Amino acid sequence: MLDLVHAKLIYIAFAAGALAEFYFFMMQRAALEISRASGIDIKQGRLMLPLWYLLLWPARVIKWASVIQIGLWHGWIAAAGLLLATFLFSIFVPIPKRQFIPVFRKKLAKELSTGVQSKDYARLYALLFEASKDRQLD
Repeated sequence: MLDLVHAKLIYIAFAAGALAEFYFFMMQRAALEISRASGIDIKQGRLMLPLWYLLLWPARVIKWASVIQIGLWHGWIAAAGLLLATFLFSIFVPIPKRQFIPVFRKKLAKELSTGVQSKDYARLYALLFEASKDRQLD
C-alpha cells in the first residue's frame, strides 16, 4: 500500500514539474517571439520575463528527480516514455503569446517605476504595446 502511495506521489511530482516547466517554456518562447516580431534584440526581450520566472529551475529539478525515481522503480522505458511525451507536447502545442502580454507589461511597468534602466524598459514597454496589436501574435 505504501509503495502505491509513493508511486502516485512520484508521478504527481513529475506531472507538476513537467507542467510548470512547460508553462515557463511557453513564457520564454512568447518573449522570444514577441521580441522577434517587434525587432527587439533577444537579450533585451528577456528583460520582459518576471523575476518569478526563475522558478523554472526548481521545476526542472523536480521533474528530473522524479524521472530518475520512476526509472529506478518502474523501469527506464516508462521514464523515457514520459520524457518523450513532454518533448512531443512542447513541439505540438501552440504558444499562446497574447496570454503572457499582461505579465510582461506588469513586469516592465514595475521596472519603469523604479527608474532602473528606464530607457530600455520604456522602449520595451512601447514595443510590447505595439506588438499586442499585431496579428502575428495570434
